[in-house]
Amino acid sequence: MSTKQYPPEEIIPIWREEYKIPSEDIDFNGKLKFHSLCGYFFDIASQHANHLHFGYRDLKSADFYWVLSRLHVKVNLYPGFDQRIVIETWHKGVTRLFGLRDFRVMYANNQELAVSTSAWLVLDKKTGRPVKPDGITKLNITKTEHHAIKEMPDKIEPPEDPDTEKLIEPGYTDFDINQHVNAGRYIEWIQDLYPPDFYKKYQISEFRINYLNETRFNEKIRIFSNRESIQNREFSKIEGRISSTDTPAFRANLHWIKI
Repeated sequence: MSTKQYPPEEIIPIWREEYKIPSEDIDFNGKLKFHSLCGYFFDIASQHANHLHFGYRDLKSADFYWVLSRLHVKVNLYPGFDQRIVIETWHKGVTRLFGLRDFRVMYANNQELAVSTSAWLVLDKKTGRPVKPDGITKLNITKTEHHAIKEMPDKIEPPEDPDTEKLIEPGYTDFDINQHVNAGRYIEWIQDLYPPDFYKKYQISEFRINYLNETRFNEKIRIFSNRESIQNREFSKIEGRISSTDTPAFRANLHWIKI
């Protein structure tokens, strides 16, 4: 990854980074793994929030922190090993309790590969409850009236009559600086529900996820899934529940297309 340097006094409303895709982010089809793409989103979102002075360190002083609540991704084309891609991100202000942020992925020639929109919450570290982010001045004065996906990420309903179940026991590498499971790990767990042979035939074309409750140390997740065939597409409905409380940790919907 190469990081462009900006003058400290210059406010950049649309943040742009170039990523050179390493071998560990490539699957056996020679294409970028979907969860790695999402990891790039989380990385660049953090960079831009820090630049705009409402990132991790800025909120930490007030005992607040950001969590991803909803994510919607559409993929047109997956790049391959050693290729260079450009990702742009910008934030779109506040709707209710949500801070909204979009992403656009492209080759250097501006060929669009993927687009995404996301909704984030600010949590009070002492109570674990959401707080209104509109009190963060920088959120209001640096928003961009531009959309990668215009619609706000949807609320997702649980799957009906799930046909598979898998138990996950999170380990050391699953947890982040806030001591809960990293948002990207849930996406990895979802992808690992499907055997390698499945990925020789299908790839994710559209992905939605709602993060509903944090998963902490010593908690286990039971993942339920339901797959429905729709002509030549596969549509998956997934829910992860915290075993000790039977409360939902996340819900996701996936659209697959044949390779």
